[in-house]
Amino acid sequence: MSKRTKTLSFDSELKKIVHYCYSSSEFSTITLKQAHIALLDAMSCALMSLQNNKCIRHLGPVVPDAELSNGARVPGTNFKLDPIQSSYNISCMIRWLDYNDTWLAKEWGHPSDNIGAILSCADYHSRHSDTTYTMLDILSAMIKAYEIQGILALENSFNALGFDHVILVRIASTALSVMLLGGNELQMLNALSNAFADGVSLRVYRHGENTEQRKSWAAADASSRGVRHAIWAIHDEPGYASVLSDNTWGFNHVVLKNQALIIKQQYQHYVIDNILYKICYPVEFHAQTAVECAIKLYEVFVEKYNADVSRILKIKIYTQQAAMKIINKSGELRNAADRDHCIQYAVSIALINGSLTTEHYHDNYALEKINREKIRSITDKIIVYEDPIYTTDYYDNNKRAIANRIHILFDDQQEFIEEVIYPIGHSKRRKESLPLLEKKYVTAVSKHYSNEKTQSILNSNVNFDDFLAMTITEWMTLMQN
Repeated sequence: MSKRTKTLSFDSELKKIVHYCYSSSEFSTITLKQAHIALLDAMSCALMSLQNNKCIRHLGPVVPDAELSNGARVPGTNFKLDPIQSSYNISCMIRWLDYNDTWLAKEWGHPSDNIGAILSCADYHSRHSDTTYTMLDILSAMIKAYEIQGILALENSFNALGFDHVILVRIASTALSVMLLGGNELQMLNALSNAFADGVSLRVYRHGENTEQRKSWAAADASSRGVRHAIWAIHDEPGYASVLSDNTWGFNHVVLKNQALIIKQQYQHYVIDNILYKICYPVEFHAQTAVECAIKLYEVFVEKYNADVSRILKIKIYTQQAAMKIINKSGELRNAADRDHCIQYAVSIALINGSLTTEHYHDNYALEKINREKIRSITDKIIVYEDPIYTTDYYDNNKRAIANRIHILFDDQQEFIEEVIYPIGHSKRRKESLPLLEKKYVTAVSKHYSNEKTQSILNSNVNFDDFLAMTITEWMTLMQN
């Protein structure tokens, strides 16, 4: 049987992904520049995470001395690893601080989680074959990974079924890993079918008393699993043609409760064009505009009430349905992972300090007696409500709003209100956000590398055409310690 005949029997949803990945369409300069911004932002997050000891403990080979002399590099380190473990390292760094880009729809996620697989496979394959990938190839692969994860997220809500979004990272990373490792269309179909056959993971580690740091490495695990499926498929691991549609054992029947996987629009470049960035505040994205509101209200709080928390009678937060599910919490917050996914905590910190940083989530700040008492005195006065209009606009693909509104009532009966519809990292505020994204990148690079190295890295991004022509091996060498 020919390869063409074999591919015809696979579920159509898989074939659409494969056709998109192997299509010869070229992306415009505008779209490629959006991907360039996304890459630099991801590297900002990765380099900042290297200041976090808990993240560092996840890096390197699985066991000591298991590095490869000609392996895939990990930016910001000297590691040379197999592409599976390199992918885990890079994506873990990008995701750890919850500061990387975001996609919000029926399902949520962070498409830059796939960058670990893309960089690792491209670097490794370029060093072990006659293929030489350029940064143009890398940005093109990123656009496709973002699009696959994001389009699947538009209409398929895994969270509503109790499952985690990282399955979409696994799917996108699997597809692009096959392509970058030199695989063919049938091998991608086989790999994708195995990625779906893995099923789904629970969201339990993102909620309530179980909130823990697995949410910082779950996507890295999914991305590296995608690389593994790609390698197996290229070594002739067979696939499962009706992995989605099998009436008894298929993904649609078992995982989606007898509903089909929905793909309502074509794969193009919609996601990279509309990606959301976390620029000013390291907090779960549904709270971004709430924190921006709180920081605006901080000025009033200081000027009129001398930042006296006892003067606050009541705080009402109006938000979207998704925020109600993910970050509306009550009771004791157990750790940093719990705090950075709590809208009440984030708003309280912004009102107390006029800022919000990753340090505000750590125990040495949150559990210090004076801070703890101030935070509790504010969170106890917060009530969170869903605004139906905010929810409607959130799911409107032409708006993609992530609105929040805060009302603060003080003891003199004065009420102050702030509303923000689109966060600073939204595509509708892209012009405003670009200088801040650049500052985020320059700061992260300069804090990690020597002055000379920093200048070389920054110079590599000045001329876009020169950047596109740079090979992945040159870029990865530049980004190593």
